[in-house]
Amino acid sequence: LPPTKVQKVDEKGKGKGKGKGKKGKDDPGFASGRNIDSEFARMLQLIRSAGMPDEALAVARKSLVHDRWSVSVKRWSTLISGIGVRAKEDAMLRFLEGMDALELVDFPDLASSAYFTRFARWAIREFLAEAQSTLERCVTMPVQVLERNGVCIPQLTIRPPPESGRGRGLVALDRAFTHDAQLHQGRLRAGHHAELLAADDKLDIARAYGSIVGEVMGILPPPDFGINVKLIGLKQDLIMKFMGKTCRLDRAANHVTFSRQIEALKELCGKPPAPQLAWLRQILLCADEPGGAGHEPVHCGQLHGGPGCPSRYDLLSQANGKTSSALLLIRLWIAAGRGPVLATADSNVAVDNLLSGCAKAGLNVTRVGRQEASRPDLDEHTLIDKAKKQGSTGFRENFAVEKEILQKSEVICCTCSGSAHPALQGMTFSCVLLDEAGQATELAQLVPLVHLTNNGCATLVGDHKQLPPTVACIEADVEGLGTSLFERLSSVGVKPTMLDIQYRMHPSIAAYPSHTFYAAQLRTGVPGLMRPTPQAITWPSPLVPVAFVPVDGQEAEEGNSYFNDAEAAIIDTVLTGVVNFGELTASDIGVITPYAAQARNLRRRLGCQAPGRRQVAEALQGVSGVEVSSVDGFQGREKELIIVSAVRANQQGKVGFVGDPRRLNVTLTRARRGLIVCGHYQTLCQDEIGWRPWLQWAQERGLVAGCPALIPSACEALQQL
Repeated sequence: LPPTKVQKVDEKGKGKGKGKGKKGKDDPGFASGRNIDSEFARMLQLIRSAGMPDEALAVARKSLVHDRWSVSVKRWSTLISGIGVRAKEDAMLRFLEGMDALELVDFPDLASSAYFTRFARWAIREFLAEAQSTLERCVTMPVQVLERNGVCIPQLTIRPPPESGRGRGLVALDRAFTHDAQLHQGRLRAGHHAELLAADDKLDIARAYGSIVGEVMGILPPPDFGINVKLIGLKQDLIMKFMGKTCRLDRAANHVTFSRQIEALKELCGKPPAPQLAWLRQILLCADEPGGAGHEPVHCGQLHGGPGCPSRYDLLSQANGKTSSALLLIRLWIAAGRGPVLATADSNVAVDNLLSGCAKAGLNVTRVGRQEASRPDLDEHTLIDKAKKQGSTGFRENFAVEKEILQKSEVICCTCSGSAHPALQGMTFSCVLLDEAGQATELAQLVPLVHLTNNGCATLVGDHKQLPPTVACIEADVEGLGTSLFERLSSVGVKPTMLDIQYRMHPSIAAYPSHTFYAAQLRTGVPGLMRPTPQAITWPSPLVPVAFVPVDGQEAEEGNSYFNDAEAAIIDTVLTGVVNFGELTASDIGVITPYAAQARNLRRRLGCQAPGRRQVAEALQGVSGVEVSSVDGFQGREKELIIVSAVRANQQGKVGFVGDPRRLNVTLTRARRGLIVCGHYQTLCQDEIGWRPWLQWAQERGLVAGCPALIPSACEALQQL
């Protein structure tokens, strides 16, 4: 049990409050020279490098409880953020539960403690699930496959860094490239976290020295071919022992995002509570207060600004037309003098959509984040590009120029995690917009939300009928991490404003999603004549630009993903015909697939660049200019013609996560003028909830290649659209 009286300790480790402020000579803690700083550092080292949370908990029981110390929320957050990629999940959860049972953390109230502990637990499970997946990939998959997939660079030599980087944990990794010029093309990019592994066998450096993880600081362009990496949690004398050794670099779990989410939890639940976040705490934490469950609508209603004023929390629902509505809302905020506006989304693709719209509207918009993560045509709006034009040196530690640029901007666009960029530290916003809100976890959305002012408002724009947040840990997903803030608020009575008119799709493409996913409430605001059927394609029903092409192929595994060569060959043939015909350009066409392995397979076959790579002019010729992406990565995007590869083809009829109706909804609603789905009919038909109803709908209307319409009247009705 915790002591009845706990000595309050400030961040410097000095006693305050009652008592003399220091221990007597007879106190064992005083005699051994222990203080909270040294014990905290010891616990952090056990967790970060050694991966021994049980030993760290023993230190807490022996020292912190014995000496009647409490731990501030800030220190507790730092301790959690120190988790290494090789920590064991069960041991870390025991540590979290043990610290919670000791009641050592000084939360302001029970609601803050419950909210922080719950989301910290989920964050740990999610981070370690991702870390375990990457570590298993490093051990089980051949190095050649990993290198081809862009997550590993072998045969690197550890060298001392440039003079400016010495003493700061930096090392330089170089490789003698003769014909291979792929290193500088972005296989591992600045901002990625990576792990150093020994090159000679599967035993890694971490066996002797703990987890060796670093942040990629930069890629040296040719002819140098090298990588600057900042090693995390290691002293300089230990780093010098690695010089001259050969290693490989594998992309690791995203520790930056994990740390930023824990930091946001600290801001929301820390002591004393931040006064500007009082209203946000009232909404988010009320479910953790005694008798407060389900009171979110009450609090949202109480925080309404009155007639003609926006609510503190608004929900815009439905994926069609929402981006235009979001851009209009941003322009209204700016016109009302409530700028600058923070516009965020969980993915870089969605952020680029916001950035492009703001730029076309003539707003002074700045994109924060890695330049290579955004589209090349938007470079002029990136913070890095603007800073270079003003003579910035480019050093990460010098953010004076960047802060000045951001303060003068009307709109700042970034990912949810990117809103914790050092250049944004200390900035607050009266208006925050979160796009694709149904696809981000509540934990991810806390990062931008803690930038709100005390009179601020937040608008969540999304569609909970489409893809949910991507969660790697199944247990955390089931426990609640996979429930977005949008879905949580709407499920307890915060009514979304539905945008019920879509302007993207040809009416026949929108017919099935409207009826099945939106209870026929989604109307079409664009006539079929404005979405002419793409040429060079023999559509099963000439006036309906929807087709299912049965492919008699077989799926194959690659790691924990799948690919299908037969479908890739069909798609290659269709693309070649369409591009050569000339009516549509390669940039008008998108190829989407549920599986990353099939996306890589298609890119290799077609010669396409992977997302995030900067394309050169030669790469945009012919079918190599077609964009190939996963379904998840394409949410919020659109193309004139969409070709889908369903991939799954097996005798057991297993479809995996392809059968998620929300993923099917996204798949069927990306096309403006034409939709072609390639798949194995017998396998997909086994999915009773998602694919079978759509295939039946298509077969009844004669949209399956080689099959007549089962219900001619239904076919004629669709043609009238």
